Amino acid sequence: MNATIRTILATTAVSFAISVNAQTASSDTAADTNTAQASAAQAKPARSTGRYIDDKTISAKVNTIFLADSGLKSSGIKVSTYKGVVHLRGSAISQDQIDLAVQKARAVAGVKSVKNQLEVVPAT
Repeated sequence: MNATIRTILATTAVSFAISVNAQTASSDTAADTNTAQASAAQAKPARSTGRYIDDKTISAKVNTIFLADSGLKSSGIKVSTYKGVVHLRGSAISQDQIDLAVQKARAVAGVKSVKNQLEVVPAT
């Protein structure tokens, strides 16, 4: 199980590094044009790099907790985080599994709230 957690954390770190590089390149290109600057002023504020890192860390922690729990390990729950709000999407085999996932996600440090968009799909 420790190998699985290490693999998840390593994968998350690599994904993060790739995302930050893409985000930085995109920001540099947009900063070169006046049109991009004007539209950026009107667009909703983006996450800072620190907030982005915090969100990725929260998602990784929630996923790790789900993998460590035998009741959630094989579930179809997808986790994403935006500005400290954890979004749970996908399916679970019971309402009890959904309740457990929400409870575990809320317990992670840094989580402001949990948006539950899970639906019950009984195992066949």
